[in-house]
Amino acid sequence: MLDGNPANADTDSLASGKESGPDFGDTEMPLVDSELEEGTEEEEDEDEDEDEPALRYKRLGGSVPGLFEKDTASTLRACERFLVLGTHWGNVIVIDFEGNLIKQWRAHSTTVNSVSVDIDNEYVASAGDDGRVVVHGLYNDDITIVDYSRPVKAVAIDPMFSRKASRRFACGGTAGQVIMYEKKWYAKGDTILFTSAGPIQTIQWQEGLVAWACDEGVQVYDVTRAMRITQVARPEGSPRADLYTCRLQWRDARTLDIGWADFVQVVVLKERAPDALGPLLYAEISVLFRTDFVVCGLAMYRTQFLVLTYGDHATVDGARRVDGDGSEQQGRNRDAPPPELRVISRNIEEVSSDALPLDGFPLLQPNDYALAYCAPAGGASGAEPDTWFVLSPKQLVA
Repeated sequence: MLDGNPANADTDSLASGKESGPDFGDTEMPLVDSELEEGTEEEEDEDEDEDEPALRYKRLGGSVPGLFEKDTASTLRACERFLVLGTHWGNVIVIDFEGNLIKQWRAHSTTVNSVSVDIDNEYVASAGDDGRVVVHGLYNDDITIVDYSRPVKAVAIDPMFSRKASRRFACGGTAGQVIMYEKKWYAKGDTILFTSAGPIQTIQWQEGLVAWACDEGVQVYDVTRAMRITQVARPEGSPRADLYTCRLQWRDARTLDIGWADFVQVVVLKERAPDALGPLLYAEISVLFRTDFVVCGLAMYRTQFLVLTYGDHATVDGARRVDGDGSEQQGRNRDAPPPELRVISRNIEEVSSDALPLDGFPLLQPNDYALAYCAPAGGASGAEPDTWFVLSPKQLVA
C-alpha cells in the first residue's frame, strides 16, 4: 500500500495492479499480462477511465552480453543519441540503443559511480572511487582529469560544456563537499558550493540550476546567481540517508522528481514576487507520498509515475532499525526479490506492477539497480518514443 498526499490531497490508498513476471527474451514482450481476469462491469468502466500503459521491453543485445562477461555495470546515463555505462572495473562504455558498442575507455582504476553528458552529446564526465573526475571528448582528443584524493560519488557536467570555455562541472563524494570546477583565463580552480555532514550522493544539472542530495536533504543551487536557493528536507521517518541512493531527476527546468528510500517527492520551483526578499526562486512540494518499497529509479510516463522498486515494507523497516554506527546494516542476501516496475497514477494508485527477474537478482540490493529515460532525437539511431532503460550489474533492458 502507498500512503500519499498528492497536491495537498487527503491520503489515498493504493489500488494494486496485476503482477506478471515476463520471460526475458530477445523479442519485445508486453510487461503487462494481456490475459487479465474478467471483472465486473463497474470495474471495467473504471479501467476505461484511466488508460493502462502497455509497457513492452527487450533485452539489449549487440555488444552488451560480451561486455558483461568480464565486467559489471555500476551506473547508467541515457541521452538523445546513445547510452553511457560506467562499470566496476573503471570503464566508461558508450553504446547505441540496440546495444552496439560506439566507444569505450578506461577512465578509472576502480568503480565508476556516476556519468554525465552535456546537452550536445559531445563530452562525457565520469566520477570514480579512485578520487578522479574525468571529462572525455567523444569526437576529439580533449581529456580533463582532476584528482580529489577521496572517492567521488557524483558528477554533473555543465549542459553547455562544449559551447563554453569555462569547462565547468560539479562533483561531490565522501568528503562531503559539492565542488564546482571551472577553467578561468588565468587558472583552473575549484569553488566549494556546499559542505555536508555526510557524503554527496548524486548531482543533477539542468540549465542554470544544480541539485544534489546529501544527509541534510536535497539542495538546489542557482549557478547564474551563485547562490543556494532552497533545501528540501528528507521526509520525517526516513531511514539513514546513506543506506539507499537518492534517485534525483529534473523533469524540466523547474520540476524536480525525488525518490529516496520509500518516499517520492515532486518539487516545483516557482518565482517569488518582484518585491520579495531572498532568492528569485522558492521550492514548493507538489507531491509527497510514502511507499511500501524501496525506490530504485523514478521517471514519468506521460502523467503517471514509472517507478523501479525493490522489496516491501519489511525491507525499509529493517533499515530504520539500523543503529547509528551501522553495526546492524544488512549484508547481501542470497534470496533477494526481483525488482518490480510499477506504474502509479497521479492519484497515487498503482496501475500495474511487473516483476523483472534480471540476471543474478537474488544477490542484488536496491543500490545495484538504475532506471534511465531520455527524450530521443529521432531518426534511425534514436530510441523509440517512451523508452526507458533498466540496469542491473549484468543486464540492460529497454
